[in-house]
Amino acid sequence: MSNLRWIRNDLFSIARRLKEIDRWYRVAFNVETERFEVHNLRQAHTLCLVVPYETLDARTVDMVRKTHVSRADELLAEMEKHNSLLEKQKDYEVGQKVMARVEETLCKSNQ
Repeated sequence: MSNLRWIRNDLFSIARRLKEIDRWYRVAFNVETERFEVHNLRQAHTLCLVVPYETLDARTVDMVRKTHVSRADELLAEMEKHNSLLEKQKDYEVGQKVMARVEETLCKSNQ
């Protein structure tokens, strides 16, 4: 963890606001990847998420709230719903391709 620079104070008080969500949350800047990270010091493997933004701002707080363990059941349901929609879309697309192939085959056989 020598590549981490722990952030205690920042412009928008993101480090403090994350501690309000979970007192074990900490923000670090990884000097190797040049990305901000959120860690939970209560866990053996502390990394919770890599911040996908170049700056620390309210989006980071929103993302941490959304992915917090207290929302695990809700997140799982959202993921399952999303995956179900993707599967239905894929099934529809496969069906369309099959129908196109059947029509093509029928047209060739009628010639």
